[in-house]
Amino acid sequence: IDTTAYLRCQDMIHRFWNALDYRRLDEILLRLTPDARWQRERWYEGETDIRAALLARPADLRIRHVVTN
Repeated sequence: IDTTAYLRCQDMIHRFWNALDYRRLDEILLRLTPDARWQRERWYEGETDIRAALLARPADLRIRHVVTN
């Protein structure tokens, strides 16, 4: 295993979920490809659709993801 690559991957995963937890939408969307699909109640496709879905979440909703191995 390439330890450096493994740690960089883990860091990227943690940063993504942390950005989601703290509603940093620009940071989330920067980590997605232009043709990204996001599944919640339904499939959301592309940056505009995904941003709208994330913005529709209640501002006072607090979710904390725990990423473990």
